[in-house]
Amino acid sequence: QNAFICRNCSVFDDNLREDGFCGDEKGAFSGADTSRLGRFEIVRDGTLFLDEIGDMQMNMQIKLLRVLKEKVFERVGGTQKIKTNCRIIAATHKDLMKAIREHTFREDLYYRLNVVEINLPPLVERVEEIPFLVNQFIDDANIEYDKNIKAIDSELLDQLKSYNWPGNIRQLKNVITNAVILAEADAITSLNIPAFQSSGQKQKLSNSRNLKVLIEKETGDIEKKVIGKVLLEEKRNITNTAFRLGISRKTLYKKIESYNL
Repeated sequence: QNAFICRNCSVFDDNLREDGFCGDEKGAFSGADTSRLGRFEIVRDGTLFLDEIGDMQMNMQIKLLRVLKEKVFERVGGTQKIKTNCRIIAATHKDLMKAIREHTFREDLYYRLNVVEINLPPLVERVEEIPFLVNQFIDDANIEYDKNIKAIDSELLDQLKSYNWPGNIRQLKNVITNAVILAEADAITSLNIPAFQSSGQKQKLSNSRNLKVLIEKETGDIEKKVIGKVLLEEKRNITNTAFRLGISRKTLYKKIESYNL
């Protein structure tokens, strides 16, 4: 089976970009104590996936173009020409035609790479896929974090489908992974996200059950204050306090214990 190697072009170190692709010979630079294979040699007849190709520096674009044209390369510090027959798949979130006009991406490299183009629309244009993606990300997070989340609340799912997702699938995955990690039961009932922008307005993603919890908490706080006030006024006389509150002495005792009054 042929190799498949992924390389993110946006995280290259300035001094290691070329030898990362082409490898280097012993003594090619300080610290090169042994010869190392680059991605082109490691992948051989397999596939090299270049993610975020639009972020590749111009000097590396020139080197990549040469490899694509001539099917050969040399290790850094070497003179021997090494053949490669790997398949290149490139991806980017950038508008490469705009990058070409701005002289940040080579036009000849663009056309050399663009043999078969697959245009993947942003997530906001294919919201019908969100339920399937969410289920997949839940399964992935369950395995990675040893959780057992079985479902997501339908109201939350509707809100996820209404969001514009500027970060596309990666953002959705992060959101769902975060929800799985924080979930206390076997279903996702809230999304702990600071601020979602939807139709220009901030939203907090929550559902009816979370609203119920919030109402119960607020009601409890008010009830505690009222009971405490009446207890103080009645000098902690249980009979008089219960009478004024319209509850039984037994119920009052429970609430005093519950609210630690």
